[in-house]
Amino acid sequence: MLLAPSREAAYPLIIARHTDTQIVKWEPAMQAHFYSNLIAAGLTIEEVAERFGIRVADIKEALHSHNLYRMACRLDLPADVADIVQDPRQFNLTTLKRVFETPAGRAFFGIDMSSDGIIRGTIKAEEFKKGFTRLVTDIARKKEDSRTLNSQKEIEKYLDRFKSSEKPDKLAKGQFDSGSFETNEVPKPPSPQKKSKKPRSSNTGGVGLIPASFPCRSQNDRVKKLVKELKSLSPSRFPNSCALALRCLLEISAYCFLEAKGEVKALHAEYLADIQKKNSTRLPERHIKAEPDWSPNLNAMMHRLGDAQRKLLSNHHTVKALNKVIQEEQELFGLNLSTHNTTYHPTDARLRATWQNLQEYFREILA
Repeated sequence: MLLAPSREAAYPLIIARHTDTQIVKWEPAMQAHFYSNLIAAGLTIEEVAERFGIRVADIKEALHSHNLYRMACRLDLPADVADIVQDPRQFNLTTLKRVFETPAGRAFFGIDMSSDGIIRGTIKAEEFKKGFTRLVTDIARKKEDSRTLNSQKEIEKYLDRFKSSEKPDKLAKGQFDSGSFETNEVPKPPSPQKKSKKPRSSNTGGVGLIPASFPCRSQNDRVKKLVKELKSLSPSRFPNSCALALRCLLEISAYCFLEAKGEVKALHAEYLADIQKKNSTRLPERHIKAEPDWSPNLNAMMHRLGDAQRKLLSNHHTVKALNKVIQEEQELFGLNLSTHNTTYHPTDARLRATWQNLQEYFREILA
């Protein structure tokens, strides 16, 4: 086992373990996600390349792959197709990327692959989705793979077979990018290229617990402020503040989400029914009184959200991951200890691992 003195020092070890050996080989989507997290954490493409000995071109390619995969995961797909697409070990991202590496593919879908890794569309997003949905579905169902889409000519022949209703209308001018594709917001203009700064020292305390680019569309001011603070608070310098803020965000955002779904009222009704049931077997003087200001606790809300039969969360992979967090002592239990236990000390590594395991959950809760 190898121990690194800090999270930043561990990055080269992580990269080597997943790229230089066959023991735990990364799938393309997983590798692309890792590089994307480094950029989202505040590093430039050039800094990542310099620090970890990776070619700039490879990092840009990985960012394009990451954004294509995120866009594919955001499509409205049949359940069987969505299950495959959202599992990076099943979905063939290499084939998807190969289509967009050709000029014919980019022209057909009306997009450009920018040097900053962002995918930008020159047509309406709805037009792009028509063809993109067909392509992603064909790859997921293994109708097309790297053998059938191996050259530009084969890709052109494949795209020619699209029905007219599946072909993007290039005359429907518009704009979107890989970020706005997820949020349905107007894309921001590309930022001017900045000169690469010198790599930050590993003793600066790192970056915020939540990536700066993570979207939060909650209408609750407290939730928005907590997310903003967690984007700037460094868990290596302020582990206790981060742990308390994350625990607070988890509870308040869950309450807001469940209240909007009518589930808080349902939980309250169940609470009152449980008291009535218990009181039916008790003497009047021993009756339990309902709390006048009752509200569900974090544990009750997490189990409610993790109940797959209620379908409160649309992605069942997210539900499975959430239930794992609930059951894992170091995860949800660890956040509770951070709040109530005088001898428990949260760490940078533990907090970042918890965030990674809850990231997709928060992406849906804060949408």
